[in-house]
Amino acid sequence: MGTKGKQQKRKPDIALKEYWREEEHFADLYNAVLFSGKQVILPEDLAEGDADVSHVLEHGRAVANIKAFRDIIKIVKRSKKYGVTLAILGIENQENIHYAMPLRVMEYDAYSYKKQYDELAKQYVDSADRTEDERLSRMRKTDKLAPVITIVIYYGEKPWNGAKSLKEMLELPAGVEAYVSDYPMHLVEIRSDSLELQNEDNINLFQICRMIYNHTKSLAEGKRQVIDYVEKNEVKEEVLKAVGAAVGKQIRWSKKEENKNMCTFFDELEKECRLEGEKIGEKRGIKRGREEGMLKNAVKVVKNAMQKYKLSLEEACELAEISVETYEKYVNMA
Repeated sequence: MGTKGKQQKRKPDIALKEYWREEEHFADLYNAVLFSGKQVILPEDLAEGDADVSHVLEHGRAVANIKAFRDIIKIVKRSKKYGVTLAILGIENQENIHYAMPLRVMEYDAYSYKKQYDELAKQYVDSADRTEDERLSRMRKTDKLAPVITIVIYYGEKPWNGAKSLKEMLELPAGVEAYVSDYPMHLVEIRSDSLELQNEDNINLFQICRMIYNHTKSLAEGKRQVIDYVEKNEVKEEVLKAVGAAVGKQIRWSKKEENKNMCTFFDELEKECRLEGEKIGEKRGIKRGREEGMLKNAVKVVKNAMQKYKLSLEEACELAEISVETYEKYVNMA
C-alpha cells in the first residue's frame, strides 16, 4: 500500500468526530461517566479545545513523533466554569483491542499538561520579579495547571479484555506494587455499558449499537427491531451516521412507497453472512467428500473380504469398521 493509501486509512472518522463535537452530546457523556447522569457539566459552559495530537517530545537528542492514527479520534472541550480540560479518545470499531491503551491515554494527557506548562512558561521569559526557584521552574509557586480528564469510547463488538490501567500492563514483583504509580483510564464500552444518559441522541446511539450487536436475535428480527426503533423514536440522521461509523458499516435510510425505512447495514450484513456461509459450506463439502471417499474405500474392503475370505457381510463390515447400513448406502457408489 502506498503513502496515499496509508494516509486515507489513518484519517479520523468524520461522522464520529462531528457527533461528539456537539456540546450537548459531549456534556451528556461526561455527566453520565463522571457524575452518574447528574447535570454538572453544562453544554453552554464548554469551549472548543486544541485537539491536535501530533507533537514532538524531545529527550536530549532523541525526538519521538507521536501521531493520532485512524483508530483514535480526539475531541477536546474545556469547561469555562470549572477550568477543567475534557477530552474524548474514541476507538473506532476494530478487530483487535488496543492492549496498550492506558499507556496511550497517559501519553495524551501528559502532552496536554506539558502544553499547558509551555504556554505558562512563555509568560515569564522576560519577567524579572521571580524568585530563583521560579526562574528555574519557569512557573510561579502559585501557578496551577488545569486538570485533564479523558474518556475512551470502545465501539468494538468483542468485550474489552485489555488493561484498564497502567498497573495492569506491568509485571510487578511482590512488595513493589505499592510504590509504583498507577494511571487508570475511563473506558466506555458502547456494546454493554449502562450509563445514565440524558441526551436523546446519545441514548439512541448506544441503544441502536446494542441492538446491532445483539446475537440472540435472528438477522430478520434484529433488522425489524432497529427499523421499528428508528421510526418510533425519529432518530436523527447524524445519529445514524455515527452508528454506521461506530459499527463499521454504512447505514443509509430511504423512504419506500409503503412508508417503511430500509437499512443498508443489514443488507451488507446479510451479504457477509451469505459469503461466510458459502465458505463454511465449501469447507464442509470438502470434509464430506473426504469422508465419503473413505467410506467408499471401506465398502471395497468389505466386498474383497467377502469374496476372498468368504466372510459374511456382518463379519466383513466389522473388519472394515463400518455398519451394515453404511455399506448398503454406499455399495452402489464404490
